[in-house]
Amino acid sequence: MKSILLVLFFTIAYLALGRNAHARATRSADTLLQAAAETGYWVVESNLQRPKEATVYFYNAGHELVYQEALHGVRLNLDRPRTVRRLNNVLRETIDAHSRKRTIAGSGTLLASQFAR
Repeated sequence: MKSILLVLFFTIAYLALGRNAHARATRSADTLLQAAAETGYWVVESNLQRPKEATVYFYNAGHELVYQEALHGVRLNLDRPRTVRRLNNVLRETIDAHSRKRTIAGSGTLLASQFAR
């Protein structure tokens, strides 16, 4: 009887702690997304058949395409806050360059340099 109660207790504790960790990660990712949405946004286009290929489009707040880049050999996990933060960094760079009417230095490799290992 004690062992059943003990197993039940640990199962409930594990489920409760797991949900809290997921909720914290989701909240931090949502905060990162909201910060980027004020200046612009990005869209990731990928394919289930080729998970290591994606095209990322960056738009300003006026919904104008500012920059796009195709990534090859990189799997983007958008559930990870680090991935979202990197995409937001490139978004800020491209929006800044677009607003100043400058060409983007290293055009075509901004994302590749962020996700290089």
